[in-house]
Amino acid sequence: MRKQGWEVILQQYIDTQRDMPFAWGVNDCVLFSANAANAILEEDLQPQIDSYGDYDEDMGKALILECNGIAGIFDRHFKRKPIKTANRGDIVLVKYEGNKVAGICNGRNVICKTHTGIKFIPIDLALAAWSVD
Repeated sequence: MRKQGWEVILQQYIDTQRDMPFAWGVNDCVLFSANAANAILEEDLQPQIDSYGDYDEDMGKALILECNGIAGIFDRHFKRKPIKTANRGDIVLVKYEGNKVAGICNGRNVICKTHTGIKFIPIDLALAAWSVD
């Protein structure tokens, strides 16, 4: 269940992330998305999210493979939903510059943490979506 006022909380989280650089195991697309969900949910998922942290690029890629991709990571914690029903605050997986990138739905776009910063990627490029509630 989402916290009361989650919309403001989500926007504040995104605002704090705008100038935060991408860093594997610290501030990558998986942690960006998972921490956004954690910020707006009543339930504290932090212990589960922390288990994915503190890794370098090679370890991060190995973890993603071990979990059957980024989608596998989110399948462990969230329920999939049809992409067309993704709402603001839901987690979405998109294709961006040849890579699969996790982000947060913001209506027509998915807000993602990429190597070059926060990107707004059209939801039309979505591959999967998970309900954050």
